[in-house]
Amino acid sequence: MLFIDRLEALTPTIPLEDVIFWHAGGHSAIGRMPGTDRWKGYKLGNFALGDETPTWVYLIAFPDWCGERFVKIGIGLDRRIQDHTDQGGVVLQKVKVPRWQARIIERLVLREHPRQRPKVPLPQFGDTECLVWAAADRIRLQALVTMTAGLKPSHQEAAPRRT
Repeated sequence: MLFIDRLEALTPTIPLEDVIFWHAGGHSAIGRMPGTDRWKGYKLGNFALGDETPTWVYLIAFPDWCGERFVKIGIGLDRRIQDHTDQGGVVLQKVKVPRWQARIIERLVLREHPRQRPKVPLPQFGDTECLVWAAADRIRLQALVTMTAGLKPSHQEAAPRRT
């Protein structure tokens, strides 16, 4: 069974075009797998999603950070990625999307994969967005871009006007 709050849609056995998502208002969405009658809700949190500013979503590996290895999911502009690579990070994937979509993608990845907070903090911050090393093989940012493209609420959906 495919649930929207699980990233099973990224496995090769379930084509992304078979997954349908609808925004449910506020900061949540619902989804279903065609051909089934099963639905699942997904809360995106109570944060503002952001605007249309083009923003990178990136996955960076730290193969040897003070004896640890982990990957980091993050969002930001070119300088943010450069800060990580200057500290020994290796860019595995990056995609540019509107800021609202970047925040949803980051939230989905952080919810699905086990985190690993480094014992020695990153000087450029972002320790809470670090994941176990094995997560790098399972994350497909471009597939998440396709999955989340229609999730942003319109202003009317987020706050309907009463008449």
